[in-house]
Order: sequence, then C-alpha cells, then structure tokens
Amino acid sequence: MQVNCPLCPATFNLSVDFMVEAVAQSEKRNHKFYQVECPRCRKTVKVDVAKMKSALPVEEEEEEA
Repeated sequence: MQVNCPLCPATFNLSVDFMVEAVAQSEKRNHKFYQVECPRCRKTVKVDVAKMKSALPVEEEEEEA
C-alpha cells in the first residue's frame, strides 16, 4: 500500500507483513488510525486502518471435503 506524506512530497510503501501487524495492533486497541513515520521528513503520518484492511490480500479458506 502506498502512503503519501502530507508535509513533504514523499511517497512510501507499506509491506503486507507490516500491515497485518498494524491492523492486529489497532484492532486490539480499538484504534481507527495507525501512525507511521515518514522515512524522508520523520513526521508522523496517520493511516486509516480500514484502508489497510482493504489493501490486504484476501486469504482463501481451504474447504475440507
């Protein structure tokens, strides 16, 4: 998932592994946003947890027959 810093022109990516952990932590604490540090200006960027959830790949459940 690409994130844009509102303070500088930086765009950076969040990996799937990072998003899985961030969503789990946010749901545990009942937060709606997760804070990520911009790699260029080091300011905090809020990322919507719902957008991270929608960007995660859907896990296919294996059917047992």
